[in-house]
Amino acid sequence: MFLCSSGLEVLVPKGVILPPGETTMNPLNWKLRLPSGHFGLLKTLNQQAKKRVTVLARVIDPDYKGETGLILHNGADVTFPDTALLFCLTLNALD
Repeated sequence: MFLCSSGLEVLVPKGVILPPGETTMNPLNWKLRLPSGHFGLLKTLNQQAKKRVTVLARVIDPDYKGETGLILHNGADVTFPDTALLFCLTLNALD
């Protein structure tokens, strides 16, 4: 993960391949402890949306303690390797 202007950039783990038309669950191999009063939201960045790769609604509840993953859908006609996929995690206040 890397800091970006709107949150944390999330790289898809090595070895993930996203075939055309497929929806896959991809573990990120990390856990989060969110600040009190906040939830996490994994979002598609513009560069991925242009490729027609989207993260399906992925809210991370404040009390969630399991492993975090990305549910990705490839709406394009080409396969994307892990090096082509980047998403954003934002922290949002509950109020």
